[in-house]
Amino acid sequence: MAQSQAANHVRHAKGQSFLIQIKFRQDSCWQGTIQWLEGKKTCSFRSLLEMLLLIDEALEKTAAPGEKRDSRSWEAEPSKTTEMMSLTLGQNRPG
Repeated sequence: MAQSQAANHVRHAKGQSFLIQIKFRQDSCWQGTIQWLEGKKTCSFRSLLEMLLLIDEALEKTAAPGEKRDSRSWEAEPSKTTEMMSLTLGQNRPG
């Protein structure tokens, strides 16, 4: 059963502004609309993931050519990941 969750939120990401209106929460998913203020576009979304993908698309469209995005990667920081795994497994404990 859908519950009304009428809420407005404004988020800023890398100089871009988004007005997010959550209209319903159903099955633990948000449904609503997102307005990209600088792009002068509005779109409905059916889940949090869909909303995040719309924001990501807007940021991709406004990125300067060759600009590196500050996002996580599965390939980032392999030495720290290995170190954390070793600590978790107790391999670095003294004798």
